[in-house]
Amino acid sequence: MDFSVRAKRDLPLGHIIQNRAAIYFDYNPPIITNYSNMHVNIPTVGTINISGSDPLNIHPNPAQETVFIEKQGAGNGQLWVFSADGKRIMGQNTNGKSIALPISGLPPGQYWILWVADSKQYAGKLIKG
Repeated sequence: MDFSVRAKRDLPLGHIIQNRAAIYFDYNPPIITNYSNMHVNIPTVGTINISGSDPLNIHPNPAQETVFIEKQGAGNGQLWVFSADGKRIMGQNTNGKSIALPISGLPPGQYWILWVADSKQYAGKLIKG
């Protein structure tokens, strides 16, 4: 079974959406599922909203093998790399204000990096040569 969801754009990170379903088989009464909770996280596909984000220091840029990324302030968070068409390519948990990110497995192109830490968002553009 496949399904898709179009979420409201103003949902905050960490928001919980609770839902359940009624499944119908032929003309029988529906089977009601248990409640399921969905935690709002970063989208896997879609528009990357970087307005209002603080900039990232990304070097070297363009890069081939490894890129070093720095943000203002320390703190645990999550870092994601998106392709130019908005698909999430990779992501990882972070600790601190800098990270060495291996990118040798990425094909050449333009990527967006989004880092969310301590309720603050940082963004930057990466060129893989």
